Amino acid sequence: MKELVKKDPSKSSPAKSEPPAWFDIAIAGKRFTIASRQGEAHIRQVERLLNATYEEIKSRSKGQSILHLALLTALNLADQLLMLKDSQDSVRGEWEQRLDLIVATLDAALTAESTAEEAAPLNGGSSESNPGSTSPRIPRELASIRD
Repeated sequence: MKELVKKDPSKSSPAKSEPPAWFDIAIAGKRFTIASRQGEAHIRQVERLLNATYEEIKSRSKGQSILHLALLTALNLADQLLMLKDSQDSVRGEWEQRLDLIVATLDAALTAESTAEEAAPLNGGSSESNPGSTSPRIPRELASIRD
């Protein structure tokens, strides 16, 4: 949705293999022709979202100019976008913490197993002869990880 300004598709970035397609849309009763590589289904979703947001703001802001309503619509959608990005960053941080814990636990288990295998000849037997003696403990935090 980065290309909303009508421009010549032959001048598009050569890094993108497919030229943009042109679409006619209507926002707040005004007709626009836009170019996008996202496809018609995506453009129609954008069109519906813009119109729904515009109409919602229009119903709460009687007597405002179309420019004022358009700016309020843009502010509303920008606010929603930033809130979604913040939420996504928060979820990503939580998953990174969980993955770090899993990696640390696996690393500890592999280190303990490697140490046990190296010590086995010194003890006169394998680590399997005394099960549980060198088994790493799984932290409670790992046991509480859920989807």
